[in-house]
Amino acid sequence: MKRKIVLNSSIAKELGDFIKFKQLAGYDYNASGLSIMRFDQFLIKKSYNQNFINENIVNEYLQSISYLHIRGQANYYGALRLFSIWLKQYKEK
Repeated sequence: MKRKIVLNSSIAKELGDFIKFKQLAGYDYNASGLSIMRFDQFLIKKSYNQNFINENIVNEYLQSISYLHIRGQANYYGALRLFSIWLKQYKEK
């Protein structure tokens, strides 16, 4: 069953646009979308209000998921990495 992905952080629009982009490209992107939602929730918890992400907030996030099994960490990291690459290209336009 698919969970609804709800995004509310300062970069919620960009996160949502990225998920839509992946879905339009043919990816199911539900599991990775949930990873993106978890990052969004982390940003809210941290009261992060920038319209970009920086190395410090990414490192904090990765530290916050360090308790997960290495495969889980890799899944979350991979989704965030793809988002970061997409965001850099998206913001340059």
